[in-house]
Amino acid sequence: MKLQTFSRHNSGQVLIAAALAIALIICSATMYVHEVAKPSGNVHREFLSEFVLAVKHGSKNVLVSSLANVSVGGENSVLRANLERWCSLVEKQYVFGECLLSFSLSNSSPYMNGFYINWTNKGYGMSSAAANFILNIHGDEATAEISYQTVVSLRLVVNGTSESLGPEGTRVNLTLQVSNEAANTLAKNLTVYYRDGATWVQANSSNNLLVVDYGNGTYRISFSASIPPENVRVSTRVFDTREILAVANATCSYV
Repeated sequence: MKLQTFSRHNSGQVLIAAALAIALIICSATMYVHEVAKPSGNVHREFLSEFVLAVKHGSKNVLVSSLANVSVGGENSVLRANLERWCSLVEKQYVFGECLLSFSLSNSSPYMNGFYINWTNKGYGMSSAAANFILNIHGDEATAEISYQTVVSLRLVVNGTSESLGPEGTRVNLTLQVSNEAANTLAKNLTVYYRDGATWVQANSSNNLLVVDYGNGTYRISFSASIPPENVRVSTRVFDTREILAVANATCSYV
């Protein structure tokens, strides 16, 4: 994990390649089974199971890439466009019959058009994407309808205290907790800002910045600044290893 200045990333456009790579793997596996395996019900059922798992994994990759894009300012429409492309690719890969993959963007509260991005001033930030899928497969050896939901998220919680250092200014101590849709996760890049009057200032080595990474999604951060110790406002911005951004602002408690 490293500290990095917040900037706009184009990672969402790049990460879609990961989902498309899954489609190529599906295609290769399909053709291999089709060409060298005996046409039996057992073979088809075994391949069907592997095919479904690959489709689910690819669907999640598409949500990851789209959320990474939107979390840094990309258009919300990228999710629908990427999923339409993904569904079309999947349908072309299945050679044992007909395959149809359809989706709907989640609009269940708090999601809207597949996204829920809520970056608050109360020490909490959430970036999330969700979609529902139906995979229909029809063939001589296997018929199936599989419904599944895919959710991708990054959650950031920050709380902190400030204390007076006298003539040397103010010491700020922060605790950050980073988690995804499944469990605690690691930050790839982490940036901390503090409010100095009307300006947000990035904390760096000139502020005696210290970051302790506990390896479990928990981070302790401390720095000093020439600002009053009361009502210190901070902004924390975290990219996870998937390039998804979450932001959380907070006001530190004066101790």
